[in-house]
Amino acid sequence: MHTCKNPDMDDYKKLSCVIQYLRGTQELTLMIEPGEHPSCWVASLYSVHPEMHSHRGICMMLGKGVAYSGSIKY
Repeated sequence: MHTCKNPDMDDYKKLSCVIQYLRGTQELTLMIEPGEHPSCWVASLYSVHPEMHSHRGICMMLGKGVAYSGSIKY
């Protein structure tokens, strides 16, 4: 689990937007539909943390809906 060690006002605003969205869309149903070909995206950001660590993320979709996602600081 990722934790934010030094949250600032910008982090609070982002969290507020996510919470507001989730509260306003409780009636939506999560749907995953199979597709013919999987899609995968990978991203790397270098030296983005104060201690010069980098960040990497991946998202894999099978049709409609995310089957796997993850991120790591290294």
